[in-house]
Amino acid sequence: MKKKGNFLYRLTIIILLGIIAFSGYKVGSILYDYYIGTHENNKVIEAAKVDLKKNKFRIDWKKLLSMNPDTVAWLKSEDTPINYPIVQGKNNDYYLHRLFNGEYNIKGTLFVDYQIKKPFRAFNTIVYGHLMKDGSMFKSLSKYDNMEYYNEHKSMLLSTPDKNYTLKIFAMAKIVAGSDLYKIDFIDDSEKQQYINKVMKVSKINTGVKVTPKDRLVMMSTCTTDLNEDRFVVYGKLVERK
Repeated sequence: MKKKGNFLYRLTIIILLGIIAFSGYKVGSILYDYYIGTHENNKVIEAAKVDLKKNKFRIDWKKLLSMNPDTVAWLKSEDTPINYPIVQGKNNDYYLHRLFNGEYNIKGTLFVDYQIKKPFRAFNTIVYGHLMKDGSMFKSLSKYDNMEYYNEHKSMLLSTPDKNYTLKIFAMAKIVAGSDLYKIDFIDDSEKQQYINKVMKVSKINTGVKVTPKDRLVMMSTCTTDLNEDRFVVYGKLVERK
């Protein structure tokens, strides 16, 4: 009985040590992915010569497009980690866990829904990004349900190869993954207005920003930490920068 007890004791210790080792490996892998993702994005920022001076948003689009022809825009939010290129792939899976350079990484890259034919020229452009625990990617979107945070981050900067825009934030909501707010096709202004009304109704903040069917919207979508796979979505309207 004593020998049996010693065997079970040793077996338990071995199992526990195995669990600890595996957990350590998983945590280490995640932290390494975070590091690589941040490092690679900093390289892209440097290569693209992203610069904001004297109210001018400058990007070396020739260089950026040579690095990745899938690039459609750049998004920057002052005083937050959001300072990233936006791409559009042939599906909504490829960039979900791939960096700008195509390498596999849990951070992925911000990407436009592949079904949108004219990103940022269509009425509603949907941009997806992960909510990362290190605060990167679209993590800061989850803070927009707080009016104090909104008042300090009322707008973002968005640049395309053709024009620069101010993205004026006007709504934030928590919705289900399959919500009908993920809509990209609209028949006329009446349908667009109905969509705007629906967004305003579910918004957790009242910004006072006026939005019309003539505006172009950007719907930024990220995950929540809920087990039911809800989504945080933040809406902005594009205003061309002179």
